[in-house]
Formats: sequence, structure tokens, C-alpha cells
Amino acid sequence: MKIANKSCDIIKSVLNIVNSFLEETVILFSEKGIGIADYDLSKTVFISVIVKKEKFEEYNTEGDLQVAIKLKNIHEIFNKTTENESFSISLEDDKRLLININGETVREYSLPLIDLEYKDIKEPVYEFKTSILIPFSILSQIIENAKLIGENIKFIISENKISFDVSETNKKGFFKIAEDSNSRIKIENNGGNFSSEYYLPSLSGIINSLSDKKDITCKMYFGENLPLKLEFNNNDFKVSFYLGPKIESN
Repeated sequence: MKIANKSCDIIKSVLNIVNSFLEETVILFSEKGIGIADYDLSKTVFISVIVKKEKFEEYNTEGDLQVAIKLKNIHEIFNKTTENESFSISLEDDKRLLININGETVREYSLPLIDLEYKDIKEPVYEFKTSILIPFSILSQIIENAKLIGENIKFIISENKISFDVSETNKKGFFKIAEDSNSRIKIENNGGNFSSEYYLPSLSGIINSLSDKKDITCKMYFGENLPLKLEFNNNDFKVSFYLGPKIESN
């Protein structure tokens, strides 16, 4: 197996995202590309990342290859790379991951693989009522300001518009999209009026993991008492998050 590219940016971006949620995982190198699908340590956030093989100058693998590794090790290596550096990744005797970084200096790293069973975790399937396209910058502003009030945020769909409600003892916050920004919000499917509540620290973690991708658009899928799906697409990769709803106790 060997993959290589003239830029480290794609791998660097993906590792910045998944490192925020996972300590170790199994990376799938298939004949279609690179994939990661796993739950965070709390089992409250599911993350799926896909990078198509066409995004690399060189991509060679025979069949599906599962590589188990501690993410911190590989993340630290790529986090130090600069814009004009290239890389290659290969396997040594199916026991070690070899990474070469080439720029003004040439660095070679050899990382041990870990004993972690590969589980073919499928992306969850739900019958979502509603899907909405919203710019990342708007969603980020709402989530980060909602944290000033409490730990849970309610997504409200009413009259073909979305608003957000946060409340805690003696504190309340209500957020809606400004009239001149409504044209940037697109409700693709509307399943009627409803609301669903989610845990803000987890949402904030998702937003922060993509903080360097402020120009992307987020597609949100949700329904009453269903997990929230956040899907981010750009030219390099696709990443999806699922976050379970807050269920009211009787």
C-alpha cells in the first residue's frame, strides 16, 4: 500500500477533525479511498470521514486494508507540515506505518500499528423529516453564542424557518436568522413544525473541529427526537456527524 500527494493539506485537515473525537481508530484504505467511521469515547457522537482516491496523486492498495493506529502520533506529524510540503504513506511488513514528508527538509517516520479490531461500522440510517443547508459561519455563531447561556440548545422549525432556543435557570437566549441572511438558508425538505434539543458542548466540539473551514456549507438533517446529522462537504472530503437528542425524562 502506498499513497502520496504533493500537498499535506487534505490529510492534515482530516486528522485535525477526527483527532478532536478519537484517540485511536482503524483507518480503512479501500480501492475507493480512505475512510474512518467510529464513535467518540462518550459514544454520543458518531463521525464518518471519506476521502476519494482521486484526491491523491498516487493511490495504490490491493483490496481493503485496515490500519489501526493511535491518532495522536500521526496527527502531530501532519500538524507540523507546511503548505508546500508533499508526503507519502506506506506499510512496512503490515506492522508499521511509514510516513515521508518532503519540503525544505526530508523527514521519515515509522509508527507502530496497534492491536485494535476492525469493526465495519455503518453510518446510521434514519428517516429524517427535514434537511437544511446553512453556512458554517452562521451555524458557528449561533452555537458559540448559545454556550453563553446553557448546555442544551433547541432547534425549532416553524413556518418554514429555523430558530434556536437556549434556557437555563434565570437565563434565556433566543436566536433566529436575520432577514437579510435568510436567503442563505435553504430548507430542502420540510417535515412540518417541530423541535428537538441537543447537547451544546458536543455541538461546539464539532464546530471547533472544522474551524479552519469557515467557507463550507453545512447540511443538517433532523426530526423530532431523532439524532442530528451534520454533513460537511468540500472539494477534498466529506465528513458527517451524528449527535443523539436530549430526551426529556418523565
